[in-house]
Amino acid sequence: MGGMGGAPPTDPTAGDAKVGEVCQVGGLSHLQKLIKESPGLIVDFWSPTCPPCMRIKPTFESAAKANENPNLVFAAVNTSVVRDAPGHFQVSAIPNFIAFHNGAQFKNFKGADEQMLF
Repeated sequence: MGGMGGAPPTDPTAGDAKVGEVCQVGGLSHLQKLIKESPGLIVDFWSPTCPPCMRIKPTFESAAKANENPNLVFAAVNTSVVRDAPGHFQVSAIPNFIAFHNGAQFKNFKGADEQMLF
C-alpha cells in the first residue's frame, strides 16, 4: 500500500553503474552515491517528451556502450520520473549534461550538440 509519509518508493529501474551501460538514476540520493563512488561520471538529464533529448539519447547510449574505462560511468536522470535530482543541480532546461571528476562538477552544458558532449 502506497500510504502517506515515509520514504518515497525507489525506482525499480535504478541500478548499479556498470561499464558499457547507462545507469538509470532512481533519485537524488542514488545520484549522489554515483558521484561519490565514481571517479568519472557523465549524467544526462532528459525526458521522453523532449525531442532534442530523444535525438541525442542514442549518441549518449552508444558512447556508454563503447566505454571500456572502469573509472568512467554514464548515468541518466529521467526528469519526468525523478524530480529531486534536477532541482538539486539547478537543471533548468533539458537535455542537460553534467560531468563530474572525483566528486566535483567540472562540465555542464545544455542542448543536443554532439560536439559539446564528446
